[in-house]
Amino acid sequence: MRATHLFLVGLSTLIFAVHAAVREYDLTFGTDWLAPDGYWRKVYTINGQSPGPALECDEGDTLRIHVHNHLPFSATIHFHGLEHKARPWMDGVPGVTQHPILPQDNFTYEFKVIDYGAYWYHTHVGDTFEDGIRGPIFIRPRDSRPRPWRLISGDINEQRSMEEAFRKPYHALLFTWRHEDMNNVLIREQKTGTNPVCIDSVLLNGQGRVICPSQTVIANEAGDQQAMGDVDVKGCMARPTYAFVNKSSDLNPVTCSNTTSSYPVITASRHASSDGGWAAINLVNAGGLASHTFSIDGHDLYVVAADGEFVVPQQVQAVDLIVGTRYTVLVRLDQPVGNYTIRLPLFRFAPQLISGFAVFNVDRSRPGQAIQGLSQQISLGSVKAQGLPILPPANGLLASVGIEDPLGSNFQSRPSTNESEPLLALLGSVKATSVTNGVEVDTLSDFPAGQPGYPPVNTACLRINSTVCQPRMLPSLEPLLSKGQNLTDAVDAPLQVRPAEWLNGWDKRKDQQGQITNVLPTPQNLSRVWVRYNGTKLSGARTQNDSGLAPFPAKPVPQGAADYTIRVTVALANVLTWVVSPRAKPFQSLRFLQQPLLFRNPNSFSINEYEGTVIDLRNGSIVDIIFEQAFTKIEPEGPPPHPLHKHQSKVWVLGQSGPGTNGNATRFPFNSVAEANRRNATLLNMRNPPSRDGWQIPSAGWAVVRFEVAYPSATLMHCHIGHHLAMGMALVFREAPELFGRLQVPSSIRDATHVPGTQIDMPYIGLSEV
Repeated sequence: MRATHLFLVGLSTLIFAVHAAVREYDLTFGTDWLAPDGYWRKVYTINGQSPGPALECDEGDTLRIHVHNHLPFSATIHFHGLEHKARPWMDGVPGVTQHPILPQDNFTYEFKVIDYGAYWYHTHVGDTFEDGIRGPIFIRPRDSRPRPWRLISGDINEQRSMEEAFRKPYHALLFTWRHEDMNNVLIREQKTGTNPVCIDSVLLNGQGRVICPSQTVIANEAGDQQAMGDVDVKGCMARPTYAFVNKSSDLNPVTCSNTTSSYPVITASRHASSDGGWAAINLVNAGGLASHTFSIDGHDLYVVAADGEFVVPQQVQAVDLIVGTRYTVLVRLDQPVGNYTIRLPLFRFAPQLISGFAVFNVDRSRPGQAIQGLSQQISLGSVKAQGLPILPPANGLLASVGIEDPLGSNFQSRPSTNESEPLLALLGSVKATSVTNGVEVDTLSDFPAGQPGYPPVNTACLRINSTVCQPRMLPSLEPLLSKGQNLTDAVDAPLQVRPAEWLNGWDKRKDQQGQITNVLPTPQNLSRVWVRYNGTKLSGARTQNDSGLAPFPAKPVPQGAADYTIRVTVALANVLTWVVSPRAKPFQSLRFLQQPLLFRNPNSFSINEYEGTVIDLRNGSIVDIIFEQAFTKIEPEGPPPHPLHKHQSKVWVLGQSGPGTNGNATRFPFNSVAEANRRNATLLNMRNPPSRDGWQIPSAGWAVVRFEVAYPSATLMHCHIGHHLAMGMALVFREAPELFGRLQVPSSIRDATHVPGTQIDMPYIGLSEV
């Protein structure tokens, strides 16, 4: 008790009391010509940048956000994960909670912030957020809110360091990126039946590069994907289409060209103390397609919050993020100063073999710079890389070789020795020598790699004489590309190094023959790699157990039978229609142009016109939703996992299950949660289930969630894969509609200028032309 008291007193000197304030932001949506991954294209921006600036405030503050829409189409802002109990018309969904903001029009969002933690914002008109309209949100929790730091360390100084880091986090927005805008993607899907699951790059905070894997790499890393079909030059299943629809003659050839744009860099500052201090990173999957894995070579990650709220911490080496979800991780800065590779592969079972990369720079000389209130580019810094990274080679492939440090630092990531193999075995019989300033470097040598005293991989040697080779870790290996040569050939290319960089700090005295006579010991900051290029976790690497991320402090789930049990079919109903509704009907496109459901008098229209995609729920009720995936002839290989997101209040995720042992789809075996609890008490978690606004329906499996209706709201629930939402995969709950008449919606919002929609008999993407 005394230790806890001292901790709170100590924190009071660190966490100063703040009074609720009005935080005001101006956001201008526009169009620019940018090259986030080295390829120039039209990008939709916020204040001239993409992603947009971070919105930061304290719990209890009022956010006032002025939006100026200079886009050539309508837009809104949805504050992903935030609740708007008092002003549900601030949720930012056209046709549900507001009219869309017309081009050259303005709109002001203003609401009291009742949440805390990591969130993000994005437009909710069509799928245009994938073209750039998105950004991070961070809300510092009130001082009285319990923190889980003591569950990580009993040391009060470390707890203070964690709190300090948490209040000044780095924001890491991960997302997939394409070289064409989503309007083109959806038109092509409509006209040809091409499933748009392939991308061009993976970005972190709007930076990255295009990496085209060689066929050798694909052969060794593709695995499950390759078994499903040919893999193209982008590492994607060639021409993925819906069954019975394949207009490949209408498609352009698939091409891939490597780029040399900057990798994003997160710089964290070590403390002078022995523990090194901590860094906090808010991880956000701000994409509209794929799930990612995030890892930092050589560093453990402590998951302390999920979808904004504190959880019982989990110590892991990698974090898996489905689309839309957020995790806050703490990183102990106890590793040597240097650069560590951040790896961002897609999930192992994604239809594409692709990864993004970034750099985690541990630096004691200057503090890290978070991006709150940033007026320049959102990235935390970048270093222009010279040349191209080496991709994972073939034959006994080590994910650790995944990518060489592109920055020419004194650090080179590698795994522990039990995961390693000699570099020679990985690259074949390549042999090359580079001589610079009298220093001869054999990039591949015959010393006994893996033996005691010798680094196991990624090594070079300094030629001491004609027969003796001193092994050294290479900080930066680059392909020596001839003019016009592509990285797809680089595995078999000679290699060179930049001695001026990697010899920095070493004793470079030479004898009369110009040979080095004395070298310092091998650098010690050699770090283990946790994740392969294909997303597979290496031995010893753990990822978070989402079902075990219990809220901290406890957030009891309502017990007893539900007032509503909604059984939902998740399926590809026809070639271009995804559904998540009891009657297997899509939420059609022009619904988003109609009078917002929140404004409509419940007694003046029938929800039957929405064909089961709008459901009324009484105030105070407990609601269970049972999601089940279904096989269809259109997707005979089985349905993909779906990342679901519910607006407004969070849900308790009671349970999930994948396909059966024979690969067939499994159904939830009971008619209700109450029946499941009576007949199989361990099937669902009714004690401390996760509280989330995003969850996944496993492929060919089921999921069960529960929530309470506590205030009037029109609440959208949808798949966060962009083109699935565009194909109708959404459902709206009118929560407490009997109280809608009491809502004081301002006339300026209710009667905002808009273009009314009237046609309601067409899906989001037309079917007749396929």
